[in-house]
Amino acid sequence: MSEACYRVGDWLFLSEQGLLRDEARAVEVVLTPRAVQLLSYLVEHAGEVLGRDELIDGAWTRGEVTDHALTQAIFELRQVLRGERDNAACYIQTVPKRGYRLVAPVERCENKLSGVAPPAAAVADPGPSVVTAALGERQYPWRRPVQLIGLLFLVLSLAGFFLWPTSATDVSMSDVLPNTQRIAIHIEPAGDERLTALQYGLGGFAAHILSMRTPYEVTQFVPSGDGANCCQNSARVLRLSVERVGEADFIHARFEHRLRGLSLFDKRYPLLPLHGVMSALSADLLQALHYPRPAKPLAAPPAKDPHNAELFFLAYYRIAKGDKVSLRMAHATLLQMTNHPSPRTELLALRGIVELALSDLDTGEGERWLKASDTTFAMLSQQEDTPYFAYPVVFEARAMHALYQGRQTEGRALVEQSLNLREIWRAQVVRGKLAELDGRLDEAADAYSRAYLLKPDAGTLAWIAHLGFETKLAELAPRLSALEAPAIKQAAEAK
Repeated sequence: MSEACYRVGDWLFLSEQGLLRDEARAVEVVLTPRAVQLLSYLVEHAGEVLGRDELIDGAWTRGEVTDHALTQAIFELRQVLRGERDNAACYIQTVPKRGYRLVAPVERCENKLSGVAPPAAAVADPGPSVVTAALGERQYPWRRPVQLIGLLFLVLSLAGFFLWPTSATDVSMSDVLPNTQRIAIHIEPAGDERLTALQYGLGGFAAHILSMRTPYEVTQFVPSGDGANCCQNSARVLRLSVERVGEADFIHARFEHRLRGLSLFDKRYPLLPLHGVMSALSADLLQALHYPRPAKPLAAPPAKDPHNAELFFLAYYRIAKGDKVSLRMAHATLLQMTNHPSPRTELLALRGIVELALSDLDTGEGERWLKASDTTFAMLSQQEDTPYFAYPVVFEARAMHALYQGRQTEGRALVEQSLNLREIWRAQVVRGKLAELDGRLDEAADAYSRAYLLKPDAGTLAWIAHLGFETKLAELAPRLSALEAPAIKQAAEAK
């Protein structure tokens, strides 16, 4: 008796048994049914680009899984296929804005069921060379009694954990082991606001590439600080600083793996031209995370005015600060960049966002800013037929405008569209405001916490507190409220 099997890169994939086997390394992994279905569909369409909807409908059914579940399953399947090898080839490639593709070579073979048995080395020594993957654990018949005893011991241990009194000095695991799927971008502010703004811009572009091409979540712009307390919730940290060498400024980028205690790369890039730094830094990040180096530059050179990128980064940085003075300065910059017959769609969207935020913060001028925002969104609606109208920031801006006009149902749909494309801290704030209006306070607190996780500083808290209407964090999310005073103090010290 035999069953169809496939050789996928270095692995043998036996779909009926749900097994992945690497005979050379004496490794065998049992996959969950959901992972088996996903890998089977990828194997059947090897080399093809498969959209997210096609993968969900083909491998499972839409009612069973969500977009987030697909992202998680792709991530976990990649981890299993890579195993413990840092130099493993890419198996599943992310094709930006299109989907995923199985790029490993696939060959059909026949596997005799009568000959199926765990690799000898794996049975004899289930030690460091054996992979226990998140998608499933290896199971052998002779180990069932041992597993039952272990399960009983685990149940008793858990009961003791929950029922036995604990002391106040217990250490949470979250304080010991950082999140392996989270990357923090840590900015060391330069003395010059222009240089700091460029750091924020480069960090923002890197976050965009990572969120579009990998399953990692990115915590942006962690405040200045070193040591054990910096970025403690993230397994990987990208640190950006500016160094002056001779007459030129360089970006110093250090990408660290905190769990392994090593540097993934440590490089210096000439700050200009900006599009060259953006492409090189993002490509190095992808390569350090075991993704293929892009064949083409990730950032295109400015089409017209090379200074527009610097102006945009300056506005972007001031928006992130979130106070009234910074927002007014950001608006002046964006107005300068959009004051012509064919303004860029995403710049108009940011301009509208700033005007709505200023309608709350600029005492006595709120009505003027609301009227200005109506004009901006009227201009934005005229670009509905352009491909840029589907950018995440445009959905976010339109959701925010709907919030201010009382169109909550429309706002919820738009903000979810924005977050499905890319998770942005401002969009999470809008999501929280809409949930708060509907009385879904748990969801509001969750959204505000996500916003602060993505950008943990005083600017984020200012947006949460004042955007649209006053939010009393002390009542809604006391633990988040407790961060307000330290964040504001740190922002003042940074100035």
